[in-house]
Amino acid sequence: MSPAGPQPEPARETPAERDTGQDDETEDPTGKFAERARAYHALVHELLAHGMGNRHIARHLGWGRHTAQRYARAARW
Repeated sequence: MSPAGPQPEPARETPAERDTGQDDETEDPTGKFAERARAYHALVHELLAHGMGNRHIARHLGWGRHTAQRYARAARW
Protein backbone atom coordinates (compact mmCIF):
# COMPACT_ATOMS: atom_id res chain seq x y z
CA MET A 1 0.00 0.00 0.00
CA SER A 2 1.55 3.29 -1.10
CA PRO A 3 0.89 6.67 0.50
CA ALA A 4 -1.65 8.88 -1.27
CA GLY A 5 0.63 11.91 -1.27
CA PRO A 6 3.59 13.49 0.40
CA GLN A 7 3.48 13.31 4.14
CA PRO A 8 3.58 16.64 6.02
CA GLU A 9 6.68 17.22 8.09
CA PRO A 10 6.17 16.75 11.81
CA ALA A 11 5.89 19.95 13.83
CA ARG A 12 9.13 20.79 15.57
CA GLU A 13 8.98 21.62 19.22
CA THR A 14 11.21 24.26 20.74
CA PRO A 15 12.29 24.17 24.35
CA ALA A 16 10.22 26.40 26.58
CA GLU A 17 11.92 29.61 27.64
CA ARG A 18 13.00 29.62 31.23
CA ASP A 19 11.46 32.30 33.42
CA THR A 20 14.30 33.64 35.54
CA GLY A 21 12.25 36.44 37.03
CA GLN A 22 14.73 39.04 35.76
CA ASP A 23 14.14 41.57 33.05
CA ASP A 24 17.35 41.75 31.00
CA GLU A 25 16.75 45.29 29.77
CA THR A 26 16.20 46.89 33.17
CA GLU A 27 19.18 45.43 35.02
CA ASP A 28 22.65 46.21 33.74
CA PRO A 29 25.28 43.51 34.10
CA THR A 30 28.10 44.06 36.54
CA GLY A 31 31.68 42.94 36.59
CA LYS A 32 35.01 43.80 35.01
CA PHE A 33 33.92 43.19 31.43
CA ALA A 34 30.76 45.29 31.81
CA GLU A 35 32.71 48.18 33.36
CA ARG A 36 35.31 48.06 30.61
CA ALA A 37 32.69 47.86 27.85
CA ARG A 38 30.81 50.85 29.31
CA ALA A 39 34.01 52.88 29.48
CA TYR A 40 35.06 51.98 25.92
CA HIS A 41 31.60 52.80 24.58
CA ALA A 42 31.60 56.18 26.32
CA LEU A 43 35.14 56.92 25.09
CA VAL A 44 34.37 56.08 21.46
CA HIS A 45 31.18 58.16 21.49
CA GLU A 46 33.03 61.07 23.09
CA LEU A 47 35.68 60.94 20.36
CA LEU A 48 32.96 60.73 17.70
CA ALA A 49 31.35 63.84 19.19
CA HIS A 50 34.70 65.64 18.75
CA GLY A 51 34.61 64.85 15.05
CA MET A 52 37.01 61.89 14.85
CA GLY A 53 36.27 59.14 12.35
CA ASN A 54 36.19 55.42 13.11
CA ARG A 55 39.60 54.76 11.55
CA HIS A 56 41.21 57.63 13.42
CA ILE A 57 39.66 56.43 16.69
CA ALA A 58 40.94 52.91 16.04
CA ARG A 59 44.45 54.19 15.33
CA HIS A 60 44.35 56.49 18.36
CA LEU A 61 43.30 53.68 20.73
CA GLY A 62 45.42 50.97 19.13
CA TRP A 63 42.37 48.91 18.21
CA GLY A 64 41.28 47.25 15.00
CA ARG A 65 39.00 49.27 12.76
CA HIS A 66 36.06 46.93 13.26
CA THR A 67 36.33 47.08 17.04
CA ALA A 68 36.05 50.86 17.00
CA GLN A 69 33.22 50.58 14.48
CA ARG A 70 31.33 48.11 16.67
CA TYR A 71 31.40 50.49 19.65
CA ALA A 72 30.52 53.46 17.41
CA ARG A 73 27.46 51.74 15.93
CA ALA A 74 26.14 50.49 19.26
CA ALA A 75 23.37 52.65 20.69
CA ARG A 76 23.99 51.13 24.09
CA TRP A 77 27.22 49.68 25.47
